[in-house]
Amino acid sequence: MRHFIVCAAFLLSASLLPAQTPTERKKLRTSNQEVWKALQQPIDTKVLQDPIKFKHAMEYLSERLGAKVSILVDENAFRGDPDAIDIVEQEVVMPAQPTTASAHVVLRVLLSRLNRNATFVVREGRIEILPARHSTASALLAHAFVGVYERQPLRDVLQDLAEATGLSINLDQRLGEKGNVPITAAFLPAAGLEALVQITESANLKFVVLDRSVFVTSPENARIIEKEWKSRMNERFLELPGAGDR
Repeated sequence: MRHFIVCAAFLLSASLLPAQTPTERKKLRTSNQEVWKALQQPIDTKVLQDPIKFKHAMEYLSERLGAKVSILVDENAFRGDPDAIDIVEQEVVMPAQPTTASAHVVLRVLLSRLNRNATFVVREGRIEILPARHSTASALLAHAFVGVYERQPLRDVLQDLAEATGLSINLDQRLGEKGNVPITAAFLPAAGLEALVQITESANLKFVVLDRSVFVTSPENARIIEKEWKSRMNERFLELPGAGDR
């Protein structure tokens, strides 16, 4: 049974999904952690060493990963250039060596062969292939989030948000028991960013949005980290060719 899906839009609008608790949601689908574990397994690449359409390569990879893991291509997100070849119709090829590699390495190599700047995220228990610009922390926080919580521990609610958005959300370990602050809230639905603001404010905490992750910490630490992060971003900008002439 194949679990590779091309979608012009995502499977189902979050606004149509019934509200679920974290426990109910986890029972209904594969977790992101299980998907990442599957992506660590070795894959025979010999079948992929001759030019093959991307969609067929994804079908092969999906079969190797097993029935519980689905791969979706957000084809609509790649549209825009009328002369560009449909992403799933492009040909890709793996190098002759090695003949075996972990699934996530195979996936990254195949994505690099496309004439699009493509990447993948793991969210809601599946692999989603999308433009790299859609995989930043800011972009992932725009993803719809649905959930109802009644005195659930903060760390569990943040984990559920991370599962739904595909974003790495890290809780400062120095917070100790703050991670168990009970959260009561309903998101029917809400953008990930909205939910993150409400969740952290309910625990008297703040968060810092980085390139590919979010760090939840105390208000004092958040101010320090945000200041340091902006400084690093300015330094990175100045290191770009021609930045000093702008």
